[in-house]
Amino acid sequence: MNLRLVNLPLRRRVVAAVFAALAVVAAATVATTLALFISIDFAAGSVGRIALVFLPAALFAVVLLGVAAWFGVFARWYFALAAGLLAGVLAALLGTSVSAAVRGVPFTVELLTQVVGTLEGVNLVFVISSAVAAAALGPVAWTAVLRFTRFGRTPRKLALVRLPASNLDEGQVTHIKRKKINLELADEQWDA
Repeated sequence: MNLRLVNLPLRRRVVAAVFAALAVVAAATVATTLALFISIDFAAGSVGRIALVFLPAALFAVVLLGVAAWFGVFARWYFALAAGLLAGVLAALLGTSVSAAVRGVPFTVELLTQVVGTLEGVNLVFVISSAVAAAALGPVAWTAVLRFTRFGRTPRKLALVRLPASNLDEGQVTHIKRKKINLELADEQWDA
């Protein structure tokens, strides 16, 4: 994956960052919703409520991972893992704080302690799924956008090489001793 950020057009870099962030957060949110749905014994109607609980965290995660992707963290899986973990923790904390503020809960030290405590509970699933999705899916999504071309083919290097001449062993030699050339091997190599 030798994609240099310096040579990337601005629009493609923005699209790659947004697409990779959305893909990672969508996978993390689905994994979190599914895990919590299973943990509450498949309660009917709970999927929508679970998804809404994590909506603020998911929005913060998209922004944080989008910024991280802009700087190229999805170029390597280990950078993506660290970015996913950090974005998952920050997004979970910010999302839980915003949810509490929307409900009218005043911001106090006790609230902050409870918000941090959710990292050991319900937000732990979101943090772990964000880190795993960032490491597994982020580089794939990032690279797919960067290597995409209009016709769906990735650009590749192509060398045009002439068919070996039948008198190849009679070619001009200036600085080395003349050696016998195996014409059959030259033809085989050209065919490959």
